[in-house]
Amino acid sequence: MPAELRAATQAGHYQLLGSVTFENVHTLAPLQLEPNNGQCHIDLSGLEEADSSVLALLVGWLRRLHERHSQLEVAGLSPALRSLIHLYNLEPLFPAAMGNPA
Repeated sequence: MPAELRAATQAGHYQLLGSVTFENVHTLAPLQLEPNNGQCHIDLSGLEEADSSVLALLVGWLRRLHERHSQLEVAGLSPALRSLIHLYNLEPLFPAAMGNPA
């Protein structure tokens, strides 16, 4: 399944689906997340395959949202992505996703 960013029924909520790898992450990077009241939520539980390029994608979206005074909350991280976040010391960027209070 190719990578797909799907807007959920609730404003500011998104799902990332399919396979996101170095080969196709460039198709998602330019997409803009539209926050609702300064918040964006993205669910990664629908990813069938993901590599570290997903983290680069999330950090890019996070940076753009911060420039707009908005926040990004990530849910549905796989154990492999949690391990990569820990390995790259990115826990402070995704505290809720890692089970830590903000």
